[in-house]
Parts: sequence; structure tokens; C-alpha cells
Amino acid sequence: MLTINQLMKYLRSKHNIAVKSNQAQDLRNMGYYHGFKGYRFIRVPSQRISFTSLDEIIALNKFDMKLKALFYPKVMFIENALKIYVIESTLKNAKSENLVLFFMCKFGC
Repeated sequence: MLTINQLMKYLRSKHNIAVKSNQAQDLRNMGYYHGFKGYRFIRVPSQRISFTSLDEIIALNKFDMKLKALFYPKVMFIENALKIYVIESTLKNAKSENLVLFFMCKFGC
């Protein structure tokens, strides 16, 4: 496993990405694998994003986080509603209020 300084050097030498020496904490907070590796290409590896600086990656990461923060509550609301609907339907069809008993009988009673 590489240190943050080694990762910064790797970005400079292997990917020609300008990384300032004071950006170690930014890279640490964002995470090398979540940050850089996660944004290297669009859909397929051959469609690489040509980053020239860590500033661009940080800006994209901040945009990504704001987008997630915008949608996350709505997605969680939908997920919870679907989960409750599925549980209620399962219990209604099982004619039981106990999911454990339902699944035990369904898969090896």
C-alpha cells in the first residue's frame, strides 16, 4: 500500500497530473481510490477523462458529493417505502405477523 506522498508522486509521474505539495490532506480526505480511480473514465475504460491537475479531480469530487447529498434523502425515502410495502405484502400473503416463521417454513420447516 502506498503512502499519500507516494500516491501524489504516482499521480505526477504516471498520469501527468499536477499535484501541489499542500494537497496531501485533500487527497487523504477524498481518498485516492474513491477520488482519482473512481473518476478516471466515463462508463468504459477507453473513455478516459484527461485530468491535468488534482484541482480538477477535487472539484469533480465536490460536485459529486453535492449531487449525492441532493438525491440521497429522496432515494432513501423511496427505498424505505418499497421495503415497507414488500414486508407488508409478504406478511399479508403469509398470513402471519412473524417473518422468521414465514421464511423458516418457506425454506425448510
